[in-house]
Amino acid sequence: MTDYLDLSNLPRYPGGNIKWKELNNNTVKFCYNGIEGFLNLVKADGITKYGQRMVLVRYKNVEKSMRVDSLVACQLRDLIYPDRGSFRYSVGQILERDNGVELEITGRKKERCKTGHIKKFYNVKCRKCRDEHFVSESCLDRGDSCRVCSKGFVVKGISDINSCNPQFAEYLVNKEDGDIHTMNYQKSLDIICPQCNKVIKQIPYYVNKIGFYCYHCGDGVSYPNKYTYEVLKGLGVGFEYEKRFEWCVFKSFQSNELTYGRYDFVIEQMKLIIEVDGGLGHGRTVHSKSMVSVEETKYRDEQKDILAEKNGYRVVRIDANYILYKGRSKFMRNAIQQKLSALFDLSMIDWNEVDLKAQNSMVYKAVELYESGMKVKNICKELGVSDHTIYDYLTLGNTLGICSYTPRRKVCIDSVEFAKSYEMYKKHNLKLIDWANQLQVCRPTLSKKIKEYEERSGK
Repeated sequence: MTDYLDLSNLPRYPGGNIKWKELNNNTVKFCYNGIEGFLNLVKADGITKYGQRMVLVRYKNVEKSMRVDSLVACQLRDLIYPDRGSFRYSVGQILERDNGVELEITGRKKERCKTGHIKKFYNVKCRKCRDEHFVSESCLDRGDSCRVCSKGFVVKGISDINSCNPQFAEYLVNKEDGDIHTMNYQKSLDIICPQCNKVIKQIPYYVNKIGFYCYHCGDGVSYPNKYTYEVLKGLGVGFEYEKRFEWCVFKSFQSNELTYGRYDFVIEQMKLIIEVDGGLGHGRTVHSKSMVSVEETKYRDEQKDILAEKNGYRVVRIDANYILYKGRSKFMRNAIQQKLSALFDLSMIDWNEVDLKAQNSMVYKAVELYESGMKVKNICKELGVSDHTIYDYLTLGNTLGICSYTPRRKVCIDSVEFAKSYEMYKKHNLKLIDWANQLQVCRPTLSKKIKEYEERSGK
């Protein structure tokens, strides 16, 4: 609460200045350090040799002569706490702070500072992080909270990276960083990716909020989506991931251009659509480099829901806007149980296994299945993703040196090679799949390129 002194009822000159000489037990309301009450301005108490006017002020049984400028500035410490030599807080007292932290006073002492004044200090213990340290009485008066919980102070064994997130600390290139930084550190540290073993830079603050991500082997799928994916796989229901429908087309938020929407999970047999709403988009926030506004993300979700309901689908949205990385598994579990427990029997789900699988890259799952001899078509069914995505994963695996897959070539419809190949395709009436294998491209891409080539050449 802000300190204030209400002087509105005091006598004043026509220009608005207060008539301090005419004070006669005037009552004014005040608030100081959370204490509210009334002061009696007894009378004017002369002028100092420096020309400063004094006023005699009474609070309860205490009277004190104060300078006018100190009174107007609400500097009432000596008046409210006349016995400044004694401790204001007692051992065992619990102090509640604005950020929800509770400080327990476990000891106290007096020390003489460099200026010769005696200061009072308290040994406080945070009931949240268990950190214990000495703090001055003036710091407690102004509402200071725990140095670890509110200020990110590094205390080995309590707030350092090694203690708060040992899994992240395990992959630090410089192990000393785990002792001298907290998970709120906002500069890059060198990390060894646990999957591709490449050295990347990660900021602990963002890892703590949204999780770990490798730019070399990452699959581009968020943790909430992979968590929901593993839950549905564990339930044994047939679903499609990132599904598009021909009817999910609507005008853009601020123009007449058409936007094509897609849905996170579609369970066709139940006519059910599951959307996972993370921290980005969905009317919340957008990336700093995003061309889409917050309002447009909300508009897109609304249009997708309307179109889905018109076409006979029920839409369930799961809130995945967790705050901290450390509690994201529990947050996702509660969110899924709240939304899906009425539709599925979730008692068979091993939530710890779901969390572990959700932290793995789907690139490695696709590579493992491909190396075992499974065809791309069957991998698509197994993982529930499109063949475009599988080809991208296998190509990335080839780049990382963990997959024997030969990347598909890009198709250029302006090349002479494509024109000759197209003539052979028409002349011998080849199957599309055979032509795709001959060009070493995926079938959907080739089909799209054929349409573009025929439109351009007029064939």
